[in-house]
Amino acid sequence: MTMGLHNLQSNQVVNPVSILSELHGHTNMSDKLPVLLEFIKQRHRFINRIAVARYDETTDILKTYVHATDGKNPLPLYQAKLSESESLTEIMTQRKPRILNNMNPLRSVNSEHSKKVTEIGFKSSYTVPLFQADLFLGFVFFNSNILDAMQRNVVTDLTVVAHLINVLIINELTFIKTTKGVSHSIATLASYRDLETGQHLIRVSHFSRIIARGIAQEHGLSDEYVEQLFTFAPLHDIGKIAVEDAILCKPAKLTEKEYTKMQTHTIKGREIIISLQQNLDLLSPQSCEILENIVCHHHEAWDGSGYPDKLAGLAIPLEARIITVADVFDALTSRRVYKERWPFDKAVDYLVEKRGVQFDPECVDKFLENPEELKTIIENFDEKVDYE
Repeated sequence: MTMGLHNLQSNQVVNPVSILSELHGHTNMSDKLPVLLEFIKQRHRFINRIAVARYDETTDILKTYVHATDGKNPLPLYQAKLSESESLTEIMTQRKPRILNNMNPLRSVNSEHSKKVTEIGFKSSYTVPLFQADLFLGFVFFNSNILDAMQRNVVTDLTVVAHLINVLIINELTFIKTTKGVSHSIATLASYRDLETGQHLIRVSHFSRIIARGIAQEHGLSDEYVEQLFTFAPLHDIGKIAVEDAILCKPAKLTEKEYTKMQTHTIKGREIIISLQQNLDLLSPQSCEILENIVCHHHEAWDGSGYPDKLAGLAIPLEARIITVADVFDALTSRRVYKERWPFDKAVDYLVEKRGVQFDPECVDKFLENPEELKTIIENFDEKVDYE
């Protein structure tokens, strides 16, 4: 990497090797991107934001993946259909970057993305499409709060940084794909043993994402955290692999002794996650902590009556409180070997009744804000299971 960037206020040369060394010291893109923004600002102090938007071909959804921004993030948890943006679609199909040195006219464009980035004060932008061979990955956006910022020398520097980001994104996506593959395979194995379907795992993931997005602003949750929660949700009951079939598949109420043994799946699950991490080293320490919290604490209760540690209230990790609501609601609205499916309204009433007792009140409130969205998930990922 041979940019030879210089500080605007001095002639001190930035050492690219030191920057790359600092990047190597971070595991996640959310930590690496601020380093790159600071690197750029050594010469171009008027560059105020770098954002990477990921593209999901199956849903046509473009959503913020990571960002580094001076001040307030103008597009927290942003997502939109790529096909609804003519300009971005053109950038993707032509595989050519776009320079905008005056974004003010975009204020009148019927696009949430355009309106919000201009409302926050950005006046120039440089957009680069990201590819892995012929696979479109998304975009990297560079923004500035001054007009005519994207001059030739600036664009040259930003293009090199964009290529570096492309490589980092490819590496991280490969890592995520591997993690998802291992996670989902293990989760599916666990589901086979207790007769819960793969559809259950999908629904819990989607329900969890709804809650996380709903409380994201109040808790300062990043896009990366929300997607990690979505990825890890299916693993919440991985510890059931260690529970004997006579208990796991019993078509009747468990005895007190059997229920005590069933409760050990949370501890066993955490042991499995720790073992997997030690042997495969797939996750960053932060990601591993989130996953461990989900697996070990999704049966804790807001009033402290849950297990395994009888944590109460805010002492329960946030990710576990989110999964608890999603998992219980799906269990109630699904047929199991030991019960029939509850009607939607009855399950909602249960959440409301146990709000502040079993469940985090805030998670329940956000979850129930849009019942039609919940019904759509249930319908789209319904299951046809014969337990006879």
